[in-house]
Amino acid sequence: MKRLVLIALFSVATTAANAQTNPYANNAAAIDEGRSLFNSTCTGCHGPNGAAGEFGPGLAIPGRTYARRTDAQIFDAIQHGIAGTPMPAHQGKLPDDQIWKITAYVHGSPVTAIAVPSSR
Repeated sequence: MKRLVLIALFSVATTAANAQTNPYANNAAAIDEGRSLFNSTCTGCHGPNGAAGEFGPGLAIPGRTYARRTDAQIFDAIQHGIAGTPMPAHQGKLPDDQIWKITAYVHGSPVTAIAVPSSR
């Protein structure tokens, strides 16, 4: 019974995150703060400014395609991690507003390739 309740709560939380829009999308100051947060939190795996790292893929590689393109999908990947990959969950490590700012940076910055997804 507890497992069903936990699954239901996780499903509701995931649906809520997917239904949300990024409160910091297109906000230059928030994107800049997201860049700073990314560089202090994510560079160990993804490299400075998402240029590629030892463990995580580079986010600024031209021609790279992405499975997660929407803000809600990027937020979810940062918050809950990505199963079957080294991407850890940051829920409880970073508050949601910081995750949204990192999402705004990753999705909205012209530095990252995700701003111009490949057609491949």
